[in-house]
Amino acid sequence: YSCMNKKFLEYLLIFCGSFLFSFIFFYVLGSVYCDEVWVYGFSYNISKGMVIYRDFNVLQMPLYFFIASVFIKIFGNYIIVMHIFDSLLFASMIIIIYKIIGKKVFIMLPLFIFFWPSGYNLLCLFFLILLIYLIHKNKDSDLLVGFIVGLCFITKQNIGILLLIPCLFYSKRKLKTLICFIIPFAFLSIYLIYNDAFYQFIDYC
Repeated sequence: YSCMNKKFLEYLLIFCGSFLFSFIFFYVLGSVYCDEVWVYGFSYNISKGMVIYRDFNVLQMPLYFFIASVFIKIFGNYIIVMHIFDSLLFASMIIIIYKIIGKKVFIMLPLFIFFWPSGYNLLCLFFLILLIYLIHKNKDSDLLVGFIVGLCFITKQNIGILLLIPCLFYSKRKLKTLICFIIPFAFLSIYLIYNDAFYQFIDYC
C-alpha cells in the first residue's frame, strides 16, 4: 500500500511538473502562431453549435477540434483553454514515456523545445506513444491498437493511414483489427451524415 502511494505521488509530481513545463515554456514565454489561431477558431465554432465541414472549411479530420470544443464549452471562450488542453496532453504523454523508459524521459525534454508539436499533431503523437506503450506491455493487443489507430485517423488522416499499414501487417487478427480501426470513422460518418455534412467532408478531407 505504501509502495502504491509512493508510485502515485511520483506520477503526480511528474505529471504536474510536465504540465507546468509545457504551459510556461510554450504558452507563456512563446508567441501565438498562425496554426494556433485557426485551430482555436475551428474548436470555438464547434463549441457554438456550428457543424464542421458544412458551416466552415477544415482540411483535417475533426477529433482534436471536437475534444478542444468541449474544453471551451466547459471552461470558457479563451485561447488559454486550448493551451491547458495541449499541456494536459503533453503531461499525459510524458507519463506514458516514463512508464516505458523511466527517468530517461527527462533527456527528451529538450527535443520537445526544438520540435514542439501542437494541436492535432500533438494528439497524433500522444496516440502514437500510447500505441508504443501498449505494444511494449502487451504483444496481444491487436484490437485495441486498431481502435487507437482509428482514433489517430480521425485526428489526421495521412498519419492514420500510414499507421494502419504496419498495424495490419503485424496483426494476427487482421479483419478484426480493421473493423476496430473503422469504428471511430463509422461514428464520425454517422454524425456527418446526420448533420448533412458528409459530402463536404469528402470534398475537404
